[in-house]
Amino acid sequence: MAYFPHAYQKSLVATNATPLISAAGTASSALLAGQVALIDATTNLSVALSTSAPTYSGTPLAYLAQGSFHTKDKMGPFHGGYQESVKSKGINPKYISAFTVSEPSAPIQDIHQVVATAGCNVTCNTTYRLRVDLKGSPALRFLTHNAYYTLDADTGCCDGSSNNVDPNIVLLGWADRLALYPTVKDFVQGTVWNQVLLSTGLGATATATGATALTVSDRTGIAAGDRVVFTPTSATSATGSTIAGNLFTVGTATTALFSVGQVLTGAGPGGGAPGVAAGTTIVSRVSGGGGTGSTFLVNISQTVASSTIASASPVIAYVSSAYVAATGGGAVALFAADTVNTSSATAVTAFTTTSITPKIYEPITSASYVPLTGATAPNTVNSFLEIVGAYVDTTFGDASFSPRDHVEYQPIEIYTSVTALDPLGNQCLAACFASVEAQQAIQGRGFGETLVRELILAKRYQQEPWQQDPRLREVLDYTVANSSIATPELVRANKYYIYNLLHSVPRKSNPSGTMDNDQYLIRIYSSVRLTALEQGITYWLAQANNYDTTFKLLP
Repeated sequence: MAYFPHAYQKSLVATNATPLISAAGTASSALLAGQVALIDATTNLSVALSTSAPTYSGTPLAYLAQGSFHTKDKMGPFHGGYQESVKSKGINPKYISAFTVSEPSAPIQDIHQVVATAGCNVTCNTTYRLRVDLKGSPALRFLTHNAYYTLDADTGCCDGSSNNVDPNIVLLGWADRLALYPTVKDFVQGTVWNQVLLSTGLGATATATGATALTVSDRTGIAAGDRVVFTPTSATSATGSTIAGNLFTVGTATTALFSVGQVLTGAGPGGGAPGVAAGTTIVSRVSGGGGTGSTFLVNISQTVASSTIASASPVIAYVSSAYVAATGGGAVALFAADTVNTSSATAVTAFTTTSITPKIYEPITSASYVPLTGATAPNTVNSFLEIVGAYVDTTFGDASFSPRDHVEYQPIEIYTSVTALDPLGNQCLAACFASVEAQQAIQGRGFGETLVRELILAKRYQQEPWQQDPRLREVLDYTVANSSIATPELVRANKYYIYNLLHSVPRKSNPSGTMDNDQYLIRIYSSVRLTALEQGITYWLAQANNYDTTFKLLP
């Protein structure tokens, strides 16, 4: 028979409070549920894992083992051995061809902004059309084709002077149609953001040193939830910052604060390469107000320990309290942004600046907004329609869970384009609206939903079949997707690190096959990063002169 280049997969779970045994001397039979260890094949004891262990001469053959999750060793009068540790095939470091890790990351929404071009003449008696295409698995499963819709917004009849029209009439018209059309309304949400202007027609200013608030004057109605965008007078930078996977940790911030939407730059350790990957953008806040010690998620997974990570991009924050002073100046306190389109409940870290001119945007609706009229007023409008992709599929609890259930992982992808038509059908008019992608959609990884299904298949190979009946799962002490037990192997709502170790077992005699070895892929699902495992396996490979195999962080 022929052997194809397929790797037989074995799944191990490291979700114990102490998931990895990195010290020598622990027997495989002593491993607790969710503990993993590299076991010496000659002694059946764990080997030390560090930057200087194990050696190839001391451990030429080993295997990976995981403590059993079963609380009963025997099922019925005959079948037993369920509390025996789960073991891999023997591993020779000379025959390891890959060792990688994939870090967990949350999915990132696609966000498009249709911006009204400043000073452009939005003409009356004209139809402005926005085509929205929604692509990806969610739309295909719902419609069996990609979703698309052309939103029409008519500017109405001209007045006696044929004055230009407030661009918000068009943007609000598109947002209203987007919220009503049945084939697209459940996939995206549209919000029109309009800049708040002072009575002088200028933006607010901030002059305080170490500010956590903006100083505004002669403008009423600045409200909680308004978005604030400004560029610090000097680039935001922080020494001692790190990016580990998708997590950016701010070191000692020196001039201002970091926020979502910023593009990061920075050199590698000692000022060298590789540094921060080009295009690395902050997509959400994890903790802190943007200054020293704050943490953010970025869109590109990487390992960077830099002396300085910086950004010259504008800062995004949100107004935390209303400001309704009729006259004079006052302070508007700021919240850090959780994402581009949502506020947090955390005050921004104090930023040092001399004078900035921020833009404050408020969300408006067609029911409450009063359009500007006249010969020049409409041209002062600065606004944009923000379209945020979002889709939540139906999921079931553990009691009714089935591995055949579909679970959606792909974010919806948005594509937009603008055209304008006058009464004669002329499509060559200046559109006055530009479409930009403010945030690219990225699929998450490490989902427990995916790994539960992989684990069910792996257990089926070791003669532990999936039981559809939840009562049978309880009786048979089945440990996957079983909320009736105290320590389930994986939690479907969580995300995990995934380690992949690909190795082969050579055949000494295989006259009837086309290949002379079998490949085995060992996948370890861990709730935390197993640094000692990375160091130990890497050193083991180097000691075995397996220089072509190095530890890799999957993008």
